[in-house]
Amino acid sequence: MDILGIETFIAVVHTHSLTGAAELLHLAQSTISNRLQVLEREVGGPLIERSKGNKEIRLTPMGESFLSIAERYNELWEETRFLHQSGPQLRLAIGAVDSVNTYLMPVVYQALYGHSPRIKLQIRTQQSSELYEQTERRVIDTAFVLHERASKTITVKPYFAEPMVVLRALTKAVDYPAIIQPEQLDTADELYIHWSPDFQIWHDSCWDSLRQIYTRVDSISLLLTLLRNPRQWAIVPLSAARLLANSGNYVFQKITTPPPDRVCYQITHKYPSPLVKESLKILQQYSVLIKQAAI
Repeated sequence: MDILGIETFIAVVHTHSLTGAAELLHLAQSTISNRLQVLEREVGGPLIERSKGNKEIRLTPMGESFLSIAERYNELWEETRFLHQSGPQLRLAIGAVDSVNTYLMPVVYQALYGHSPRIKLQIRTQQSSELYEQTERRVIDTAFVLHERASKTITVKPYFAEPMVVLRALTKAVDYPAIIQPEQLDTADELYIHWSPDFQIWHDSCWDSLRQIYTRVDSISLLLTLLRNPRQWAIVPLSAARLLANSGNYVFQKITTPPPDRVCYQITHKYPSPLVKESLKILQQYSVLIKQAAI
């Protein structure tokens, strides 16, 4: 595929006009139009809507779909040029679910950032199912997920386990005990996150499964926007609770009959490239930092 056409298409999208793209790339507008036409023939259809009187371009449905492909292609081309200029470089694409990426991985990312020789990092936050799919396609080299899944191309291994605790908003009006019994918690005030099937089984054993849960959220980030009332509570991993408690705005309590520990699994492709394999060895050196935060 013609990289000049892709470069031109991205410039048109970013500047919202053929004129703007021509100025950005220091080319004649006729050259911009010719490059787009060549690219459209390669793609198999129009990428932008052409109509007189419209100063700003609009993408066709095919153009909208092709944009992400063009951006990835351009990124790979830039990496190829860098490789040609500077030779092989260590790289690692890491993915993780939101709670792991936000509350556990930053200390590891900082360590990798300071590692010598430098490692080119790409970091993604996605759901476990998406991370499996991205790892199978080699878009991600390794990921940290919350469930196991059989795969012919992926290695799955338990990476760490951590306790679950009750998180509350800190308030001077209430002195929360360090340990609490499940029966002291009212599910009407719960902000519920579904961590795993085992967690759901434990939850149903502590409270009537037919009792309505009024507020369900899918991430700790969203949870924190709602956790304001001293009656409210949520069950979260200890690593997140500790970090949030250190901010001075939250407090956590241990549970007398706690839910199963949250298990995080590391997944990697069974056949990594030599450079990725070397980067994974370096990541393994810093794995103790994750485990320290999780216990």
